[in-house]
Amino acid sequence: MSLDKLAWKLGGLRGALLQGMRNSAHSSLRIHPSVATSIAQDAALEIDGALTFGYPRPGSSQRRYSHAGQLVLGESARLRVLGSVAVCPGTILIVGAGVTLEIGDGTYFAGDSYLVFTCDARIGAGCAFAWWVTILDNDLHTIRSSTGQSTNTPSTIDIGDNVWVGHGVSILKGVTIGPGSIVAARAVVTRGFPNGSVLAGVPASLQRRLEGSWEHDGELLRRPRPEAV
Repeated sequence: MSLDKLAWKLGGLRGALLQGMRNSAHSSLRIHPSVATSIAQDAALEIDGALTFGYPRPGSSQRRYSHAGQLVLGESARLRVLGSVAVCPGTILIVGAGVTLEIGDGTYFAGDSYLVFTCDARIGAGCAFAWWVTILDNDLHTIRSSTGQSTNTPSTIDIGDNVWVGHGVSILKGVTIGPGSIVAARAVVTRGFPNGSVLAGVPASLQRRLEGSWEHDGELLRRPRPEAV
């Protein structure tokens, strides 16, 4: 097994494996001790870089989160991290049985979010997810026709590189969001959109196409807060 790609069969382990940094030159796992974990015996966590789960981002330590977070990997589930990924406190991440979730380099979730995957899914590199985001690829209830057939089956979600998702956004089943897109706060995304889309509303609609690109001002989080007046 190469140092730059570390795959662990977690098998429900906690202790130093889940709570500390691994001794690898290129791969690391850091999960806060207060994060609740439920890991199937045959689930796999593949890290080609670094994953932190349950720790606040720099500059946000004064924020109060609802809880430390929860990580659930079902039977034969696979969470694949390609680069450096941060999942902040209050986030519930569930990867269902037999499902593969891939998350790209530089992506972060600001916290207090609910992420449920029952189908294979991909979240690209360089994505920014604000607080209280919901990503849900199924309805968690079954609706049946008069003949007993399910009419609301789960459907995969694909989020491209460099997508900025605002506060309180919901991304629902079957959605594809093209690279470089922006989703405004509290939008509910129910269908796919192409590259460079600026989305808003309930349900979300295309407001305009982005000319150029957006970037996250990481320094802004580390600047001193202005004095109260």
